Amino acid sequence: MRGVSEFGAALKTASPERTFPTLRGYPPEIQIGSELDIPQGPQRPETGVTLRLPRTVETVFAAAPLAYFLGAEIEPGRPPRLELDGDRTVPIDSFGATTPEALHRLLIHTFTLDCVARTEGQYPMELSARRTIEAAGVRLDWEAIYEKPLADRLAAFLSVDLQTVEAAAPDWRLTADIPETDDSGPLLPHLANELADIRTYPADHYPSESRERASTGQPSVSEQVNDATDTLLRGTDPRPPGGEPGAVNDRVPRSVEDASATPDVFRIRHADSILQVYAGNGVPIGANKITEESYLRHLSETPDETAALRVVVVCNDTEMLAEASVEEIYSSAPLLSVTGELRTNLTVDSLRDLLQSDIDLIHYIGHVSERGLSCADGHLDIGDLDAVSAQLFILNGCRSFRQGEKLVENGALAGVGTLQNVNNQVATEMGKKIAQLLQHGWPLAGALSLLRFDAIAGQEYTVLGDGTAELVSADSGVPACCLVEPTPDGEYRISIDTYLTRVRHLGTIFRPSFGEDDVYHLAGGEVSQWVADETELRELFERENAPVQLRRERSSTKLSLRWSHDLAEDMSPLSDGLTERMSPSSPLSDSSSKETTETD
Repeated sequence: MRGVSEFGAALKTASPERTFPTLRGYPPEIQIGSELDIPQGPQRPETGVTLRLPRTVETVFAAAPLAYFLGAEIEPGRPPRLELDGDRTVPIDSFGATTPEALHRLLIHTFTLDCVARTEGQYPMELSARRTIEAAGVRLDWEAIYEKPLADRLAAFLSVDLQTVEAAAPDWRLTADIPETDDSGPLLPHLANELADIRTYPADHYPSESRERASTGQPSVSEQVNDATDTLLRGTDPRPPGGEPGAVNDRVPRSVEDASATPDVFRIRHADSILQVYAGNGVPIGANKITEESYLRHLSETPDETAALRVVVVCNDTEMLAEASVEEIYSSAPLLSVTGELRTNLTVDSLRDLLQSDIDLIHYIGHVSERGLSCADGHLDIGDLDAVSAQLFILNGCRSFRQGEKLVENGALAGVGTLQNVNNQVATEMGKKIAQLLQHGWPLAGALSLLRFDAIAGQEYTVLGDGTAELVSADSGVPACCLVEPTPDGEYRISIDTYLTRVRHLGTIFRPSFGEDDVYHLAGGEVSQWVADETELRELFERENAPVQLRRERSSTKLSLRWSHDLAEDMSPLSDGLTERMSPSSPLSDSSSKETTETD
């Protein structure tokens, strides 16, 4: 409890301006030991806020982000309560069905209202959240509240209805599921920094919706379709012994070694946030997997802003060369120096040397099995490497999750891997779209989050390591996607879906370049809506090249993500029926992709 209480020492101010991410600071590192040791002594600011909570791992972990944001001291006590300046007490459980839920809702409440209060300070602006709250009938003297000490502001905020504030709050960025053990303690400062909703789970269970494995052992419709059409999958060994490349009749049962290539998959429990992360064993569907090491690695980075970015695309199968054009995508980053290289049919030694050289991103295209990444003369198992120098990676092959985990364990910052077998044509499209999003400033987790909304196939991909890692920064500061919906009268309803990053996360403001130019929004989720005719929409598309989705195509079976500059030249997809982006004979797959054989 005392260790988590020190998180508030990172705050650069106790004023409402600490809602800006640059004024919060990074909480101090935690190490598990036999006794408390704070090398420089307690540094927590005296905010007059105390959280009295049960001495349980679940409760203390859930309280970490709130204690950090409020500069609060955590003390043992029952029932759970909030004490302000020692003379005002508020029951915490009144804010939610459980204590962890109540702590998170209290964080959303106080954070959002402090964002509104800061409009009376050094950065006056017209904030949409304030409009929403005042439209609901809330009348507070914001100027007076801004000047109050933190505990007094908090007391004033508690007079406002929670649901009213939640309607004005940004979409929360992150939910984290971590084991309910002391060993998870070192993750707390990193998750508190992101103001995450921290949920714990028993170490001997997965945090799934029903604690059942996602796989039932029964073939899905997608598997049966793939089997019937004999779709080429990247899990198929390109040259089975004694047969032609990819020949169906030459498939053989998987060996015992290959049987272990199927990771222990489960579907993560639902969360009301843009992104979910998970720490622990197994493979979560719907969440990115994190480790303390990847967070620490990111913190220790000292990037050279003047150096050219080096991106290497490796294609180790000639049948997959269509995706190799991503090298041109990376090299076309505007106003940036990006060196894109394409390597084909690398040997084991060549790929090993490449991974151990200074590379900002390696994009691997090819077959992946339990033995490793397929090479011209065998397989490279990442676990055999002493270290990896490549910072980011994309392993676009079947079931590449385990090899991706080994890359992070051996030194990579973060990357993208697959959970199941993936259709070859789908993988090509996914690889290109991930490359486009990274090139436009989307972090790894943001790119995957957007593609998961776009199509079922996005569920097959996951981020390993620190998902806030990015290749470049977005031109607009905050990565954003334009959602378009035609109206019956021939106009278009437009909204901007924003995504928070490591630097520009909760508290960041966003102002669209179109629509109500004088209104600012709290970035995170859909922040603005307006109606435009075709001429106005084309003008918007011409201003900046950003991803665009038609609302009717979201979460469909086809990858539908488009780019605004392309639509500015051809607006027909907006008025046509659902535009087929891929051949109807090549359906996208989710976790039910056709299983294929791999040979020794």
